Amino acid sequence: MPTLTSGLYLINLLHEAGTISYNDGIAKRLSWTELKAWADLSGYVLDSWEADTIMQLSLVYADMLNEATDPLCPMPMVRVMTQDKRAQVANSVKNALRSIGKKR
Repeated sequence: MPTLTSGLYLINLLHEAGTISYNDGIAKRLSWTELKAWADLSGYVLDSWEADTIMQLSLVYADMLNEATDPLCPMPMVRVMTQDKRAQVANSVKNALRSIGKKR
C-alpha cells in the first residue's frame, strides 16, 4: 500500500464519522445528513472539499465491503493478474520444475 504523505487526517475523520451505514445488510456510504450531524455534534467545521473527500472515501469503502462478500474477490492491495503476468509466472514455474528434474 502506498504511504500517505498528507491527508491521513481525512481518513481519521471518516472513521470518527462512522465510515459507512448499513441498509438491509448492504453497506452504504454515509449520507450527507449523517456527515453533517457528526460534524455539528463534534464541533468540526469541514471545508467543502474535505466533506466531499470523506464522502468519496465512504463510498469506496462501502463498495469494497460489498464486493468482499464474494469469496472470489481479490484483496484490494493485490494487483490484478494480467494475462502477460500469468504467462510469465507459468513459465517461471515450468523452468523451476525442469531445473529440479535435471538435477535428479
